Amino acid sequence: MRRYQNPSPEVQMTLSPSGSSRTPVARTSVRLLANGALAIMVGFGALVAMGGPASADMKLAIDSYNSRDFEDAFVEFKRMAELGDAKAQNWLAELYFFGQGGEQNYVESFRWYTAASDQGDVTAIRNLAYMYEMGLGIEADAEIAIRLYETADKLEGSSAMNGSFDLGALILQ
Repeated sequence: MRRYQNPSPEVQMTLSPSGSSRTPVARTSVRLLANGALAIMVGFGALVAMGGPASADMKLAIDSYNSRDFEDAFVEFKRMAELGDAKAQNWLAELYFFGQGGEQNYVESFRWYTAASDQGDVTAIRNLAYMYEMGLGIEADAEIAIRLYETADKLEGSSAMNGSFDLGALILQ
């Protein structure tokens, strides 16, 4: 069983004991996709806490996403993605992947995951690996998928449990 990670539909922020709002608290949930893959949704609340205009725009886009206003979220994420924001690129790829805020488009999803991956976004790297593994938006290529899963594992360090499972399952196929 493979996992497809996507930005959380429910993101919360809390203050850390030091009073800093940089400590994210994300609700994680699981859903089963139509193709039988498991979706692990992990929040990106740390983005909201960074301060400044970009984080305010990200918060607005995430709030739109959380309230299921995918059209508005799509517009906001696309604007930020086109300016080179890796997290916004990952979110936009997510919207294209599931057809939220517009038509489902694996080619565009692949394009935006690639852009975010090129900037080192681990979730985008893992989702790009999944697309290569399953042949979504690109011809299936297990070797590239394995390299991407390994890259994500290395970037995540010791918290790479999800990736190790994905990689192990792919190698065993």
